[in-house]
Amino acid sequence: RDGGDRRSGNGMRSNVLRIYAGGFETTTHRLGNMGRAFVANPGQLQRVSDDRSLIPAAVEEVLRYDPPVQIDGRYVFEDIEIDGITIEKGSTLITLLAGANRDPAVCDDPETFDVGRPDIQIMSFGSGIHFCLGAALARLEAQVVLTRLLDRYDRWEITAEPIWRPRIAIRGVERLDVKFT
Repeated sequence: RDGGDRRSGNGMRSNVLRIYAGGFETTTHRLGNMGRAFVANPGQLQRVSDDRSLIPAAVEEVLRYDPPVQIDGRYVFEDIEIDGITIEKGSTLITLLAGANRDPAVCDDPETFDVGRPDIQIMSFGSGIHFCLGAALARLEAQVVLTRLLDRYDRWEITAEPIWRPRIAIRGVERLDVKFT
């Protein structure tokens, strides 16, 4: 219950599934996407390895460059106007979070993976009342994994072509063969 509101059985199931997916599936894909981004950009991997203070920014760049959540949906509760277009109450919208992360109006050279990118403003965790409940934990997990991998291995190499999961909303590899030395 929330004040006078009460969740239905379907609403509760939907929330539980979202929390599970957010806490497990996106973590798996975020870490796989991070490994792939660094292997594909060895200069950026070396840069982070040489300057560990870049780790938080590197994680933000991974989340901008190749986030696990690509799209999300929203229900419109009241008429709104966006850039001169009226969206009516009751409409359903699809938000392209990954596309927003690569908007050249807010991100210089958006197709380049750059761990030193200043002032990253990502949409990977949504925004406002829809901001991800686990965003802080997700960032921390990625920072810890990246730190541990950098501590332990000097070289990362993909040994086979990644196999991507055939999904639209959540992007990640089904299999990523990486050799660490």
